Amino acid sequence: MESYLRNNVFFKLSLLIIIVLPLLLMSCTNISSKNSLLCKISKNENRKIKIIYIHGFGYRKDKKTKHKFSDNVRSFINSVNNYNLNKIVNFQTYTWNSDFNFEHIGNDWKNAVKKAEETESLLLNKELNKLETQNMPYYLVGHSLGASLIANCLNKWKKQHKNCHGIYFLGAAVSTNFRFKNYDLLSNIKIINYYSKKWDFTLKFLFPIAEGSDAIGRIGSEDEKFINYSCSTTHQFKKGPYHADWSQLAVPILYLILWKEDIPLSGGNGLWVKCRQKLDFFSFLTFQSTDTWNEVAKFSRNRKTIKIQHSKFDGHFRAVIVNPNNKLKRIAWGNNLHEILIEENLYDQRKAWPF
Repeated sequence: MESYLRNNVFFKLSLLIIIVLPLLLMSCTNISSKNSLLCKISKNENRKIKIIYIHGFGYRKDKKTKHKFSDNVRSFINSVNNYNLNKIVNFQTYTWNSDFNFEHIGNDWKNAVKKAEETESLLLNKELNKLETQNMPYYLVGHSLGASLIANCLNKWKKQHKNCHGIYFLGAAVSTNFRFKNYDLLSNIKIINYYSKKWDFTLKFLFPIAEGSDAIGRIGSEDEKFINYSCSTTHQFKKGPYHADWSQLAVPILYLILWKEDIPLSGGNGLWVKCRQKLDFFSFLTFQSTDTWNEVAKFSRNRKTIKIQHSKFDGHFRAVIVNPNNKLKRIAWGNNLHEILIEENLYDQRKAWPF
């Protein structure tokens, strides 16, 4: 009897595989099988982009502190085989004194906030003014209190910075009460605000005690200058089977910056797969949980919303359609964001994005 049952279960599993496998192959198309990232622009093309990353609370300027976000950016840049992106992308970590002692963490936090509002924002402004005179496109990325430094820096602008092509906030330690003073000088800028309502415990519990309000890095901002994307990350680096802090958004942000500047990358490790929208076979296989994904971009096509999400487990991307019942349906996935954007006819929206 046991032998019969085992054989019967094996038969049913075999039959299921025989039925499912053809459907899998029919509903997906291979986008790319190249193993290395390739840069598609000409080697002789003279392109320069500046990316400035501003760290948060807990660092000394005179110490050689490692920044995980910066390490992830440089590692990705060096992974492009056929062209050295260092010739195009000038990446800089803007270091400033925001160190603290656990015995005086309250006072040290207040001192760091004051420094971010005054001295450091002025110093950063001097650097940005130089980039304006050099006519070089640049991007600002701020984590935690580093985002606050950028926000205060923007409030000190006396003129429009036309070469600032984008600003990204990661777990911004910026109060929801914050407002810009000079909207007319920021007309060409939208700030991408990545927030984590559930998992950023630093902003959830400590920030309200220190500042008396919630942070836009936890619940988003209602200010018209911000575009909010929901993530599932912690505030600081955590050891474990995988890390899920803000530093893992380094690769998605670099993809978005290169896309915005029309510097496409092809290939990459892993299988690129696109699900044909005519078949609904994969809809029930799309994981609906938001705890395993970071939302990095959003588009509109044919009156439907398409979200680009980044896995915090293995770092691959997926494109999903948001149905009227808020159910997600995966339409493409892979390790190369540019390949997905091209295949889904979203690449040309780069000039208007973010919107």
